[in-house]
Amino acid sequence: MTWVANNTSIPIPVVVRYDNTPNNPTGHEYTLMSRVSGEAISDIYPSLSPDELGQVLDQLIDILTELGAHEFSAIGGLHLDKNGQVQIGRTIDETFWQVPDIATFWPQGETVDSVNPAAHSLHISTSSRARSPRISASSSSTTRLRVRAEKEKAELGLAHKDLHLANMLHDRSTGRLTGILDWEFSSVVPLTQWNPRRAFLWNGRDGADAVNEKK
Repeated sequence: MTWVANNTSIPIPVVVRYDNTPNNPTGHEYTLMSRVSGEAISDIYPSLSPDELGQVLDQLIDILTELGAHEFSAIGGLHLDKNGQVQIGRTIDETFWQVPDIATFWPQGETVDSVNPAAHSLHISTSSRARSPRISASSSSTTRLRVRAEKEKAELGLAHKDLHLANMLHDRSTGRLTGILDWEFSSVVPLTQWNPRRAFLWNGRDGADAVNEKK
């Protein structure tokens, strides 16, 4: 989010404070952000007119174009180093385990990196360990992603990877998007893989109609 704020005009909350360790009063990793005005598009979606939806799509085109315009040299998530500079690091996805959960569900001695093979820069060295199927699949898919990028020489860009209508705030009086939320799974990927979960434009609602519309 620091990189997005410094390098794009995409509307996002301000990060007030964060801790990527459990060594704080919450006992868990957390991010504290400013409150952003507007309504989640998923909440007002049925009442939006075609023109209003068109305005939203135009803005999303601008957002995706802006994200894709910045070049990167490696695949991975973005993090701040000790000097506050943005660096490329571990890849994080929806199967990622956080510290308190590792202590609860995994044997003593396991760490964030050891139970999250997709988090490593060198995925192949760890992917042979016996893992939960969902973790192994994450590691395997990330390795394939790197191999595919090398073969295709694909351009790399920062992808949100969870860009559905429940993660977009909208001011109906102006027709403007006021905030793009939930960047926790974002990372640099080959631009051909910008939407791996196929979440884009899902209306944020449950049920067969919503799934069929997304497809």
